[in-house]
Order: sequence, then structure tokens, then C-alpha cells
Amino acid sequence: MNSLLKYATYCIFSLSTVNTAWAFEYPTGIPDAWISPDTEAPSPPSPWTSEITNKYYIDASDSNCSTKVTYGSITEPRCRFPSLLAADSYVEVHGGPYNYTSTIYLQSEGTGAEPVWIVGAENNLLNMSVVLYGTYLYVDGLNIEGDKGMSARPYHDIQTDHIMVRNTVITGTGSLATGTTGISATGGNGLQLEGFIAYNNTISYMGDSESETENDRHALQTGSYINDVWHLYNTTHHNGGDGVQYSHGGVDAHHFYYGGNISHDERENCVDIKQANDVVISGNTCYNIEYSSSSPGECMVVHYNPSRIWFINNDVSECIYGIMSTGAFDLHVIGNNIHGMKESSKESHGDISSYQTGGGIVAYSTGNTYISNNTITDAVRGIAYEALAGYEADITGNIIANLHSGEFTSNNAYSIMLKGENTTVANSDIENNLFYNPMQLHIDGTTYTDLTTLITSGKCDENGGSCLNADPSFIDSTSDYRIASDSIALDTGKVSSSYAVYETLYGETLSKDILANDRTLDMKWDIGAYENVGGSQAELSEYNLPDSPSILSIEVISAE
Repeated sequence: MNSLLKYATYCIFSLSTVNTAWAFEYPTGIPDAWISPDTEAPSPPSPWTSEITNKYYIDASDSNCSTKVTYGSITEPRCRFPSLLAADSYVEVHGGPYNYTSTIYLQSEGTGAEPVWIVGAENNLLNMSVVLYGTYLYVDGLNIEGDKGMSARPYHDIQTDHIMVRNTVITGTGSLATGTTGISATGGNGLQLEGFIAYNNTISYMGDSESETENDRHALQTGSYINDVWHLYNTTHHNGGDGVQYSHGGVDAHHFYYGGNISHDERENCVDIKQANDVVISGNTCYNIEYSSSSPGECMVVHYNPSRIWFINNDVSECIYGIMSTGAFDLHVIGNNIHGMKESSKESHGDISSYQTGGGIVAYSTGNTYISNNTITDAVRGIAYEALAGYEADITGNIIANLHSGEFTSNNAYSIMLKGENTTVANSDIENNLFYNPMQLHIDGTTYTDLTTLITSGKCDENGGSCLNADPSFIDSTSDYRIASDSIALDTGKVSSSYAVYETLYGETLSKDILANDRTLDMKWDIGAYENVGGSQAELSEYNLPDSPSILSIEVISAE
């Protein structure tokens, strides 16, 4: 009788390079904060049937809540918020609505090793404004309604720093009369606020986004005497002012990082940078910004001459202007996808104007300006720069294609409009760009419609001619601006000087495209905002998938 063959197969996989605890992913170029924004909050005490020192259980909607207990518990909660929280305190907020008639002030004595946490349970609701002050205070998961907001600032001259607000929903009524700012942060003279994070919050209907009257009810806002601010992965919409406004009238305000946010349908702008230096706007989505009485309709804008402003890898669409500077020093616009810019019905400029509405990237009264690796489509102007004396303009590696004439004026479409001080215009660097539909530039009084004449003028003349006039071969010319594997834009770009400058200033590299794909290591970058990486990998790499496991051995053992 034949013996029965039994077998077992053992596969040993090497998973040592895969970390099962996913690290927090910062948008391109944004340095790490002092704490990871997604760090786990402490677990609540268990059991929590009696009071525990510095562990506060609050539930004013519970009929058993008491004003006599110190900390509260599940069986007998506190009715009200404590005002002073010692290091390592944990506050859990249940129920509501909390309708305090005045603002509530929460002071923290937390430290880096023993921060204070205020955590909202699933059913919490606050109808009151909240002021956070003190040190190392982390707020997680509150719900605030009724045109009330939250601010971090010194109070009674108490030093305030290292504050985080996350996973919080702030919803206004859309009222012009009672609206306020959603989340704000500011320091004081001699009380610099160092370290603020707003992460994964949703802020909407603060103020009236449809009002003809200016109301400046912003979703996010900073003031003076503040540095090292991270606004990450928030969603803001239908607010009466800006998605974020950085330091109007600000003093000593610097190093702000706005990344991965979604902002739309704001009354003014998604991003409005005033008097704040070293501001990085990276990996955000902004759309549907219209003209209002206090804003010409810029998706993202910088005013009042701050220094070192960076717009990196943002998706910007359906605005009157995409990215605009009305005054800045060292402006860098890198790797953005800008599409659907609309001429204003109030447009009154002539055909040859740098101020024409419907512009993708527009800068005037602005110093050194570096515009590289952007994809700009469906606009009246691709790039418009009104040059100042003593500065330089560097326009390299951009795709500018499929533009349209003005809807109301019929003004012509121009890929690049470069005017202003003659020496700056003459010294401007325009290289390795792709122009298509139309190939039309206006530079210092001359309109160019062919590459030969443009090269003869001293532009696009690197190595005998660096620019292209051809179809960029988008995956979909109306919705998917990645370039196909046979695009003429492949490996024909140029690495702007901005990349090395950024790494020197902030210690981070910018060698990723708008989908977080690595740019090629041979320095032959593709023109435009998207690096072609072949096949479906262009989509998969956005999610930073781990490497597949490697098989070390397969052993087959047989036995009778």
C-alpha cells in the first residue's frame, strides 16, 4: 500500500523594514513640530467610579453632576470646568450644551514631559468661547457652536506656549453680526508664544461668507509675538474672512507652516499672509474664491512685504487669481497645480496688463521672485510679474497651457507677462518652460509667438534653446494634469535655485512633486508640477505604501 505523502510548507518573510505604527506624514518641506500632531491622548482612568487627583470628569448634563466635587467621576461628575490645571492633568468633557454667559479661561501648568490634556467625549457640545493659556496644553475633540471660537494667548501676563488644538469642530451660524474667528493664536510683548498646532479641525460659517460687507471672520488666525506655528490638515469653508490669516499688523511673527489643509468658499481668501516672515504654504487644496468688496478674489495672497514666503505643491482652482503677491521679499512659488482662473466681471485693464484678472501667478511690488515647476492651465494669464529695480525674476520649469481669453473683455491670453523696470526684466531667467495653446508671451514691450524669436531675445536660450512649444500630453486636459509617459515634458526640466535655499533655511528637502512622488535622482526633472513615475505607481506613491515583504526562504518538508 502506498504511503500517504504529507507535506508542510513554511514561508519566512522579512518584515523588519516595515513599521506597523505609521509615522505622521508632514506635507512636503514642513519640518516636524515638537510633538507629533497625531500622538495618542492618555487613556481615561479605569475604573473611574471615584475621584482621582488631577483627573477631571465633567458632565453638566448628568443629573448627578455636582459643584462640590473637586475632580468628578462617572458616578458624580463635575458640573463646571476647572480654571487651573496642574501638570499631567486630564480633563474629559461629556454632555452639554455648555452655555456659559462669558468666556471660559483654562490655564495649564503642563510641561513637555507632563502636558495637560482636555479631551471631548463623543457627545460634548460647547456654546461658549474658550481661552487657552499657560504651557503644554493639548485640546482634543471638542465641539463648539453658536458663533464661539477658541484662542490661545497670554492672560494676566502668564507665559503661554506649546498649545495644540486638534480634532475639534467649530461651526458658526453664518451671522455677520455675531460671527468670530474660529481658532486664533497670539503672544504678547515679552511673552512670545512659541509652538502652536491646529490639526484636523473643521471650521465653518464663522461670519457671513455671502455678505457684501467686510466682516473678517477668519477660520484660523495668528497675531504678533508668535513663532513656530503648524496648521495641518484642517478643513475650513464658508467663513466671513480667510481660511487662514497670518499676522495682520504682526510683530515678531515668523515660521508658520500651513500644510495639507482644504479651504473653499471663503469670503476673502484661502490663505492671506500679512506681516509674518518664513511662511510655508505646502500641499493644500483651495478652490472657489470669488470677488468681494474687500478682496479681488485671490485663492492665496501675500501683502505688506514679509520675507521668505513659500507656496509649494498646492492645488488651486476656480478663483479670480491663483497665487498673488502685492508685496514680498524672496517669494518662491514651486510645484503648484493652478487651474480654472476666471476673469472678473469688473475687469477694466487693457490687453497688455500685468494686473489682468484670471491670472495663475501674479506678483507686483515684489522683490526677488522664483517661479518653478508649476502647472498652470485654463487661465487668462499664466504668470504675470511687474518687475522692481534691483531684484531678479527666475521663471523655470513651468507648464503653461490651454489658456483662454478674458470672458468679459476678450483680452488675449499670455503665458508670461513680464513688465516693469528694464534691467530686472532684461536679467530675468526664463528657461525650461513648456508653452502650449497659445504660445504667446509679452516681455518688456514685445509680444512673442514663436520660440525662435524668444530665444533670439535672450530668453529660453540655455544650451541653444531650453523651452518647448508642444502639447504637454496631460492624462486628461480638463481634470488630470499628470503627464503621460510619452510627454515631451519628461526629463526636460531644470532644478531651481529655490530648492537648495530651502534646505539651507529649514533643513528640509523639496524634491517631491505635488503627489509626493520623488523627483528623479539624476536631476533630469520633468517640467511642471507632476513627475511621471510610470504606470499606476503615480497614484500609489501618494499613500506612502510600505515595501512588500521579501521572502528569505521556503522549506518543503515531506513525510510518510
